[in-house]
Amino acid sequence: PIWMLERFRSFRIWNLWGKLFVLSTITQVLRVLVHYFCGIALGLDIAVSWYFFYIPLVALVSALPISIGGFGPRELLAQSLFAKAGVPVLESVIVQLLAYLAGLIVSLLGAIFFLLDNGKKIEKIIFYLQSHVSQRLAKVAIEIETCNSVLMFFFVSGHFCLFLDNIC
Repeated sequence: PIWMLERFRSFRIWNLWGKLFVLSTITQVLRVLVHYFCGIALGLDIAVSWYFFYIPLVALVSALPISIGGFGPRELLAQSLFAKAGVPVLESVIVQLLAYLAGLIVSLLGAIFFLLDNGKKIEKIIFYLQSHVSQRLAKVAIEIETCNSVLMFFFVSGHFCLFLDNIC
């Protein structure tokens, strides 16, 4: 059908892909930096490179639908990975929980602003989205998720190559 061809062509906007790649990269870097600063708050003295190496793997495992909110597998993987960097088990788990708590607090601040608005601005935003950009935003949301998946694939494949290099 014609609409499928048009939809396929909409994904060929390279400028948009570039912007999505940059935004996804910034998101992943900020995720790692939150963990790094939580480690500093606990007094951990390891290089930030360890965080850039391990946190994308931990994030990938916590996104798997094998637990509620990623609790359990995230902490288990973090403790086993950061043990290789010399971090004690308890500290590695606390870093994960502190980073989760930081994300939760920021999300709750957004919820407070949402509730204090009484729905006035929200109704205007929803009307605007429904009338003007709902289709475009849906495409952008799909593309952001795809770009994040591609980034995670590159992180994981890089880790796998390093793992194979260490074995051989």
